[in-house]
Amino acid sequence: MIPEEPAQNKWKSIRWGYAHLTAILFLLILLRPVLDTTFVIQFFGLVLLTAAWAVTGALRRARWILIGLASITVGLILISYKWDETAGPRASLAVSFALVAACVVLLFYCVVMLLFSLLRSKQILLNDILGAVSLYLVFGYIWAFVYTSMELLHPGSFDGLEVPITGTTDRLSATFSRLSYFSFITLATQGYGDVTPRTAWAETFVMLQTIVGQLYVALVLAYLLSVHLNSNRNAEQQ
Repeated sequence: MIPEEPAQNKWKSIRWGYAHLTAILFLLILLRPVLDTTFVIQFFGLVLLTAAWAVTGALRRARWILIGLASITVGLILISYKWDETAGPRASLAVSFALVAACVVLLFYCVVMLLFSLLRSKQILLNDILGAVSLYLVFGYIWAFVYTSMELLHPGSFDGLEVPITGTTDRLSATFSRLSYFSFITLATQGYGDVTPRTAWAETFVMLQTIVGQLYVALVLAYLLSVHLNSNRNAEQQ
């Protein structure tokens, strides 16, 4: 028999693993109806810092890289609100697009680290399940930022957004809030028709997200189940 992991170590891995990241990602979804749209991007800065700390674990170099990227992103968040009051619309739009691009890069790096962690797992614990849930939620936010960048560059790429006409920062936050909703219902292949893509590029990325959402559920569940069965089989043989 393989000796069980001490209860204290299990609790430590659960407490300091992906529990915080999963909780704050769900919190962002739950607070969406009551959170003012102007604070959505600001709150997401906290999500990014939490993700940078959670997904790297003992990998110190990767952790500092992610913390550096998260700090740059949070700095862009602060600059975007400052520039919206003082700079012209073009400068504000450029900062907003840079912010969205930084979020996409950071979240994609988080995806790589989460996949690396899951693929290294030899035994499925609660921490690994929370990592898989976090990865699914991060996928949803990556596409939300991609859709937001498309709407910033080509306004009218999506119907049904109802965002403010004035104020680049307010428009960015409102657009991201609305498109995050659209991203998650697309990821779950549960479309309602209230927000729809209009351009060919928007339709293409919606199709890709639907495919990724279906493949993720099928492949990740199959992988986690296979690791769990192999772990039990090895324990019985010993």
